[in-house]
Amino acid sequence: MTRTVLALLALTSFVTAGLAPGTRNSTCAQWCQQRNLDKTCKPLAAKGQGPCYTCGPARTATSQELCSGICTDTSTDSKNCGSCGIVCPTGSTCSQGVCICTNSGLGLCNETCPSFDSDNNHCGECGNVCPAPSTCQSGTCAPCASFQPQTIYAVRDLPWGVAVGDFNQDGHLDLAVSNAGNETVSILLGTGLGTFQTQVAYAAGSASFQVAVGDFNGDGILDLVLGTGANTVSLLLGTGPGSFQPPLQFSVGDGPVAIAVGDFNQDGRLDVVTGNHDGDSVSVLLGTGAGSFQPQAQYAVLDTPDGVAVGDFNQDGHLDIVASNEGSNVVSILLGNGDGSFQPQTAVPVGSGPYGVTVADFNKDSQPDFAVTNSLDASASVLLGVGNGTFQPQAVFSVGSNPRAITTGDFNQDGDLDIAVTNIGGSSVSILLGTGSGNFHVPATTFAVGNNPTGIAAGDFNGDGYPDLVTTNILDATVSVLLGKPCNT
Repeated sequence: MTRTVLALLALTSFVTAGLAPGTRNSTCAQWCQQRNLDKTCKPLAAKGQGPCYTCGPARTATSQELCSGICTDTSTDSKNCGSCGIVCPTGSTCSQGVCICTNSGLGLCNETCPSFDSDNNHCGECGNVCPAPSTCQSGTCAPCASFQPQTIYAVRDLPWGVAVGDFNQDGHLDLAVSNAGNETVSILLGTGLGTFQTQVAYAAGSASFQVAVGDFNGDGILDLVLGTGANTVSLLLGTGPGSFQPPLQFSVGDGPVAIAVGDFNQDGRLDVVTGNHDGDSVSVLLGTGAGSFQPQAQYAVLDTPDGVAVGDFNQDGHLDIVASNEGSNVVSILLGNGDGSFQPQTAVPVGSGPYGVTVADFNKDSQPDFAVTNSLDASASVLLGVGNGTFQPQAVFSVGSNPRAITTGDFNQDGDLDIAVTNIGGSSVSILLGTGSGNFHVPATTFAVGNNPTGIAAGDFNGDGYPDLVTTNILDATVSVLLGKPCNT
């Protein structure tokens, strides 16, 4: 009879301990002593609610604690890590009683697991805040530029170039888009809020390539000049309310795909230069100031000039010309004489397939520099001017696939000029942020635009002080507008 009672007690103890470990620890201890005499029923450290016991078979058990009536391993339990009720945040696990972030590059900060690689409030370490205008990149606070997602506006077929100006004199920037597909130029009047009215198209005289803006008749109203497929420059005189007169035609060289404006003979009247892709030349048209031009003068450059820009590269007070020659991997520098004529070209090596070109002072030494897109090697070359018409060797920076048009602006508002490039291959814009010393941060930042962007221009379309961008998307018959904004917003 006594043996039967003891057996029943032992069985009851076993079942009770097995069903509710940690809730009947004294019974568990009795069972261990009676049935596992060669093992030790170890009391485990507990906080607040008494000891938890393990009933073997191992002599040494992990640290456990009675949490909400359940015997819990606080060394590994993510809901009771180190002590009851300590919950590890998302992205972390409990190891040896401490919450540890599981993914590489994450660190535990204020009960969260931010990415030390990319979190602007915990960059590289907990609590390291990146000041504006910068963002966390690979654990380091780096300058950044930011744009809102693109807004798309319809234009006409094969939009090639784009220029910015206040064509209706309302204080808001407007857009002029040259359409190579149907011999027109589209005008989109700005509202001042970053949006634009529906296009109005004006005849351009022939398939139009790049477009430039200036007051060519001295009436205080902006006019347009465009290179055309008829080997002419079309001049559209502005009327003031955003409309234009029919085009006037002036002969230039073969395939004037590029165009720029400047006063080459210092008479106070705007002149024009075109890059003639098929003629391996540039044409200079001297303005009369009355809405017309003198006959062209042509100057030889190298193979297939696709971009032109102007600047005083030798600091003699006369504007000079730089032409990017896609077929010869050089740019041509033509120094101006101040009377509207130019010296023979000097070739300067750049990357492969140079296409678009822009002039700016990237290192703040008051000497004009230039940057060119290299369409065949996905890069942009920056050449710093010495001040005597020569340049330092190129510095090359990677951008997107098949880069074409290029412009400049201070896109992150740090006082240093930056570069924006259209990438036909990626249907995107690449931003290279300048350091102010002539160098640029890499990698470039990329923003999506429309299909095959060919032209680009910058301006503040919504009056917030941040430069905005517009691109022409040649295969979509659209333009994309990207409004600049502060980083980290």
